[in-house]
Formats: sequence, structure tokens, C-alpha cells
Amino acid sequence: MEPSNLIYHATSALGLAVLVALYFFGVWSRSYIMPAAGDVPVSRQLVAAIPVGLITMGVYAKSAFQAMASAPDSITFDLAVMAGYAIVFGMLSRETLDRLLKGTVAPTGAVPSTP
Repeated sequence: MEPSNLIYHATSALGLAVLVALYFFGVWSRSYIMPAAGDVPVSRQLVAAIPVGLITMGVYAKSAFQAMASAPDSITFDLAVMAGYAIVFGMLSRETLDRLLKGTVAPTGAVPSTP
């Protein structure tokens, strides 16, 4: 791999990691800004947010990073907008994660008997 490709892939991976971290921050902050009754623990929400955050922020980064590369003169504004969108996406998906987690039942270890 050429050194320029390595730098490109490293910065892309770092950018994606920052977006996923901001997404997690959105999930976490929603629990404190607007808590729901009978709330699912934040740790369970963050674990459930891993695949959703990777998919959502991966698709978002693919489109946003290309736009930033073509117009580098407004990169500060673009970074601020991207960070805001990542946090809002996390805050919005927290509702869905909460509903999904409430619909699951924690395993008890006992195997139900069949008649």
C-alpha cells in the first residue's frame, strides 16, 4: 500500500470513529435530557447502538467526507454540521433502541419444557 493511501485510510477511519463516538454521545445524552419512564440502562443502549451507529455513521461519512474533499475551503463549517448531525442521529435512534430493548427478555438460564 502506498503511504498516501495509508494516510487516507487512517484519517477516514479516525473520522468514522469520531462520528460513531458523537453518535454514542447522542444516545447517552438523550437519557439525561429527556429520560423516559422505566428507562433501559444506558450501558445496554450503547451496546445496542454499536451496529446502528456503525451503519448510520458509515453511510453518512461516505457521503459527507467526499463532499468535504471536493470543497476544502469550508471544512470548519462542514465538521460542525457533521458533528451536530451525528449527535442528533444518536438522540433520535435512542427511542428506537429503547423500544427494541424493552421488547427483549433477559435470559434466565432455564430452558422451558415442552409438553
